[in-house]
Amino acid sequence: MLQCVADMNLSDTYGKVGVPRQLVIKRDSSSIPDAVTKAGLILPLVAKPLVADGSAKSHELSLAYDEYSLQKLEPPLVIQEFVNHGGVLFKVYIVGEAIKVVRRFSLPDVTKRELSKNAGVFRFPRVSCAAASADDADLDPSVAELPPRPLLERLAKELRRRLGLRLFNLDIIREHGRRDHFYVIDINYFPGKVRENAWVRTYIYGLPVKPRAKPIQEKIGIISKLLETLKNRNVEKGWHQMVFQNR
Repeated sequence: MLQCVADMNLSDTYGKVGVPRQLVIKRDSSSIPDAVTKAGLILPLVAKPLVADGSAKSHELSLAYDEYSLQKLEPPLVIQEFVNHGGVLFKVYIVGEAIKVVRRFSLPDVTKRELSKNAGVFRFPRVSCAAASADDADLDPSVAELPPRPLLERLAKELRRRLGLRLFNLDIIREHGRRDHFYVIDINYFPGKVRENAWVRTYIYGLPVKPRAKPIQEKIGIISKLLETLKNRNVEKGWHQMVFQNR
């Protein structure tokens, strides 16, 4: 799916959109260092599982600092060059023609000094979950500024055509220090948060959120309907009393 973005070579007056250089490893972790060298990927590298079953493991990221540690990764996975992006990513939800963008905190930047001092693989659980919202955080405007709307509209339109999807989301980052350079690092079709969460669906569509009835109100409503049903069926008075006593 990311290859579609790479094939676009999207660049206009609003900015440029690409994907980090990446490599798919389906098996044999011992071959990863050689494969990375042949592909010319530069450390540090982000590893993402190819498993997309909604489990905690499917959302786990690994950051590899040195070539030796690459053998500790567990295929099947995708390896991407890590791009410094100010610790913020943009989740772009696309629902038909509608586009909604939210900010999420992400992995922090990696300096050359940190790269020279650190070694091994650092594993991170789900990074950009809703709890990591950065919409209300006091951030540097150069980091927090949303991608230009016209650029997102053009990107969404082209991806709808190429992927044949009407409901999906993109994870986009801005290269730190380059205001108009963006990278799509992930694409999710029929994203779970939209599928499962009514609040998110209404939020994206711009519809009002209906308040959920309190449990006691729900119980009273159920009891009232039951009593009405009993009454309509001419149930003896004793049954009415039993219902009231056990409500």
